[in-house]
Amino acid sequence: MTKTPEASVKTLDVRGEICPYPMMRTVSALKKLQGDERALEVVTDHPPALETIPT
Repeated sequence: MTKTPEASVKTLDVRGEICPYPMMRTVSALKKLQGDERALEVVTDHPPALETIPT
């Protein structure tokens, strides 16, 4: 049985930033994913950002 390599997850830490910057940085980071990077984990401490960050 061949095991497929797991895709790497990139983390974007936008704690301390307020809207619209978490959303803007998330969109930019998503565009820059490459190779085996298939997911982006976004860490925020600004609750309103949860409404604007793309999923």
